[in-house]
Amino acid sequence: MTLRPTYILFFIGLLPVIMVIGNSMFIPLLPQMQLDLRLSTVESGWLLTSFSIPAALFVPLGGVLSDRYGRKKVALLALLVIIVGCLMSALASLRVGSASVFQLMMAGRVFQGIGAGLVTPLAMVFISDIYEGEQRNRALGSIEVFNGMGKVVSPIIGGIILSYSWSLSFVVLLALSLFAFVGILLFINTETTLKKTGEGNNEKRGKVKMVFVSHWRWLLPVFSSGAVGMFLLFGYLFYFSYLLEATTLSSFWNGIFLAVPLFMLTVFSYSTARKLKGQQDSYRKSIILGLLLMTLGSAMMVSIPYFISLNATAYTGVDRLNNLLISDLPSFQLVNGSLYLDSEETFFTEEISEGFVLIDPNNKYSEDDLIQFNEGIALQQQNILFIKNGNIQTISYSLLGLNEFTNAELTKRIQDLHGFLPILLLIVTFLLFVGLSGAAYLGISIFAFIATLFKGDRASLQYRHLWTITAHAMTLPVIALYWLDTLLFSIPFSAFILSTMIFVIVAIRTIPKRKASA
Repeated sequence: MTLRPTYILFFIGLLPVIMVIGNSMFIPLLPQMQLDLRLSTVESGWLLTSFSIPAALFVPLGGVLSDRYGRKKVALLALLVIIVGCLMSALASLRVGSASVFQLMMAGRVFQGIGAGLVTPLAMVFISDIYEGEQRNRALGSIEVFNGMGKVVSPIIGGIILSYSWSLSFVVLLALSLFAFVGILLFINTETTLKKTGEGNNEKRGKVKMVFVSHWRWLLPVFSSGAVGMFLLFGYLFYFSYLLEATTLSSFWNGIFLAVPLFMLTVFSYSTARKLKGQQDSYRKSIILGLLLMTLGSAMMVSIPYFISLNATAYTGVDRLNNLLISDLPSFQLVNGSLYLDSEETFFTEEISEGFVLIDPNNKYSEDDLIQFNEGIALQQQNILFIKNGNIQTISYSLLGLNEFTNAELTKRIQDLHGFLPILLLIVTFLLFVGLSGAAYLGISIFAFIATLFKGDRASLQYRHLWTITAHAMTLPVIALYWLDTLLFSIPFSAFILSTMIFVIVAIRTIPKRKASA
């Protein structure tokens, strides 16, 4: 068995990295690209989609073309297509402000996606052709290491690039593709890419078809759940990049945070594959566990915007209150948990640049009145109200441990609260999430109880089975209707209930009834 130089494996390993870099590196760049190119959110999303869809469509074609025309020729052609796409997008980045810049950049991204789709499957094919036996197994493992590392470092590279200029991203992708092109051209011989003892293409396709026909019952759920998972993951990363852009974090840390989900994807993909090797009976349990984790993650993502708004409002409000209390406000005090103002009139000012201040011990202003203002602080009879962008966050004096205080004492308490606020908000957020999870558990339990009315003659179908069926049946309609409600039009709550019950009933009806004994 001939030992192959390490650099050959390195150049082959660059091929799947190019696919990952071409997609994930751009996630932290999108908000700034949208701003500079004056794009809508949908148009900026197309900068990812225009790469991903052609890449997905051309992945199968790469293997077919390499069987017919040779691995090396197809790989070099695909890398040239990526290089041309990078040049087109880089040229578009230099013409920011012109009418056709978006169309030219989109065309470049399509070329990059086509090239990446063609070249990605060739890594495994090169390994199979060049290596044999134990060397092949090690080489395949090394390719997965390249792929995993590419997923993790791509957003970090994007964050670093963003601190300079997002247009450099196309230069990085071009340089990587050119490096791989030169390496394959010089160091991978054409002879080593040809099949020594191969099968005909028709026979290969027949074997693939036979495998799918024999095992479609579990292959279809695997592919479907994988596709849904990747769709949700990159959709959330796209959304997450805009949330991070609104913070004061540096672009480098934005890339680090975006790399965390991809790091977890890499780690759990590797560990799951090792654990399930040779244990086909565990595939079903793993798929179900994965779907449940996807559902839990989706529920968390749905609630995250509310938690972020809650935390941002509380932080901003406490800081603002601390600044406002040292301003020239009228004398007030709290006696037995009730606020009193020396003057009989309600105090209200809009002269402070950070927002209005309201001291309203008689609660003359309702929450509906206060929500009309953009941002500010209201001290009412028993609560402090923080108003920001139409959201109101209320903290009672008792929560702060205040029963008796004056202006000076309140200032000191607010300063103490500022130091304790991270822990307090973490506790509140945890309790809210537990409450939402408990409500979901209760809802599933109620649906499962109702489902017992529809099980008919299926006596073996117990409540615990119906609970599991209901939990699974609730997943897809809730996710789909949530996105429709968010992106297109308002969905009534009754639609969530109706869709879940339909899925549950259909699932029950697919379970065969016990045959009557003769």
